Amino acid sequence: MDKLIILGAGTSINNSPSGYLLQYRNKNYLIDCSEDIRSRLKKINVDYFDIDFIFISHFHPDHFNVETLIQSQMVRNYREKKNKVLNIYGPPEIGERLEKIWDVKHFPGHFKNNLPNFVKINMTEYENEKKITFDYLNLTPFAVEHGNMPAFALKFEFNKKTLVYSGDSKDCQGLKDACQNADTLLLDTNDKINSLDSPTGHLNAITAGSIAKDSCSKQLILTHLTGENSEKELIDAVKSSGFEGEITIASDFLFLDL
Repeated sequence: MDKLIILGAGTSINNSPSGYLLQYRNKNYLIDCSEDIRSRLKKINVDYFDIDFIFISHFHPDHFNVETLIQSQMVRNYREKKNKVLNIYGPPEIGERLEKIWDVKHFPGHFKNNLPNFVKINMTEYENEKKITFDYLNLTPFAVEHGNMPAFALKFEFNKKTLVYSGDSKDCQGLKDACQNADTLLLDTNDKINSLDSPTGHLNAITAGSIAKDSCSKQLILTHLTGENSEKELIDAVKSSGFEGEITIASDFLFLDL
């Protein structure tokens, strides 16, 4: 059964920060990678060495903290002598940023000259609304607004179904375009429940509901939650927007059939 597993439904200050595992046709696609993702994968009996694809929505560290996972794969490959390939996708400059972070934590030139001996990393930058095709799965990134940070919503299409992950985003045209007629929306709901215009570049439960309603989407999953509101408060806020589809409040280690 194909699944979406919530590895982190919280924020940088409560519960586990962002991380989602899409399992489709026996492949593991990791969507955002925050700290301690390896131990969270272990709790759901997924071998971190089997992560071959990582999709990063933006560069804030509660979404982009991949070097610890790479370090684990590198040391494991050093011991087991396997041909490990890791494919990482993200906003423009993701390769340059990761190389700088890696070399600061190792030594200059390690990323290009030493790491490939153990883990071959393929880096791909998103282009707005340019589809990326995999075996049986397509990904289309949509540029969204999140302060001054380059950020993308991610639209996955597979088995005649659509899953859209907002990343961190305020209510903007790019996000609305990504969400059109989706089967499942996984939307950032980090802003205060009654905020009219987010100063932080996030959605709240009401705006998430409005986007789900206007996009004619079937299911809405609220995530990136602060913990300040009860499930009932969040659901009531979504319903106040007029959305009549299925509403799910994300929690760590929640398994969802797709």
